[in-house]
Amino acid sequence: MLFDLFIFIISLVILVKATDVFVDSAALLAKFFGVSELLIGLTVVAFGTSLPELGSSVAATLLGNYSIALGNIIGSNIANIALVIGSTALFSTILLNKVAFFRDGLFMLGVSVLFYLLALDGSISGLDALILLAFLAYYLFLLYRWEGGKKESFSHEIKVIDFFNVRWILDTFGFTDVFRRHIAQSRRKKKTGERLKQTRKGINIWMHGPSFLLSGVLIYLSAKYLIVSASQLATAFGISSAIVGLSAVAIGTSLPELTVSIVSVIKGHGSLLVGNIIGSNIANLLVVGSVAALIHPLTLEPSLLWIALPAMLLFSLLFLVIMRVEWKFGRREGILFLFLYGLLFYVLLH
Repeated sequence: MLFDLFIFIISLVILVKATDVFVDSAALLAKFFGVSELLIGLTVVAFGTSLPELGSSVAATLLGNYSIALGNIIGSNIANIALVIGSTALFSTILLNKVAFFRDGLFMLGVSVLFYLLALDGSISGLDALILLAFLAYYLFLLYRWEGGKKESFSHEIKVIDFFNVRWILDTFGFTDVFRRHIAQSRRKKKTGERLKQTRKGINIWMHGPSFLLSGVLIYLSAKYLIVSASQLATAFGISSAIVGLSAVAIGTSLPELTVSIVSVIKGHGSLLVGNIIGSNIANLLVVGSVAALIHPLTLEPSLLWIALPAMLLFSLLFLVIMRVEWKFGRREGILFLFLYGLLFYVLLH
């Protein structure tokens, strides 16, 4: 048992560190090959902190331990809100902005409800995975339109109406819009080429290329042994794999979010903290859940379906209600989240 615990801890440390190197290398390589900062932000950076969840859930699925895979996804979303936000709020008040609530927060709640509805039949199937991926594509498209469009000075509420308006999709495929973009890109081509040369001067592809590949291999291997050791520990302690996924694996793979959150609060960037948490939760459901389910349908134990998933919805709803009412998280809210988090595991273990 001690050996399994040692392997679990070592695998977790390697997984988190390899993820950090992987994200940094991927971002630098993307810049080297001329990928826009907007696209990097929407992909590599936005979902980078969910790589531990992705690696461990995929490894669990390949090993046939679907309870750990789903428990990790659900447990990480709960831990991101209750543990990460709760712990960070104990030390500093987290001030919020309206965009995080109206745009990303409501979408997070929506996909959480969708995930639960898809799971009510007892599993997340391949078809369910395709539905989740469709919502991911739609969300990235909307983010692209939001970040890349004009910054009109109207209220956040009006922006949200436009953000979810299907009219934007139709406009995107209009001839006029495409033609304007083509002209604009042609005019900027020379300047872009010059900027790309300047960017490449500071990036050593021969160093970051191997780092990217090696860290990717380490993510896979560490995730594999993390799941194997977690399964052995579950057997040794006589608890279900679902509980291990909800607790030890989920908390461990949420360490990147906790690290980013603490640094963000120290530097006074509370909105970055909340944005990171919301983005990670969306990625866990739409990316991690769909990729794992495409490998093999994920069956749910009763504790996941009737306790953990409803708890994830309740934590998400409470999180957004507090955001909307006070536009901040303080010590009182932090204590509340940590208390509810402890109460959840008391219910699961009894």
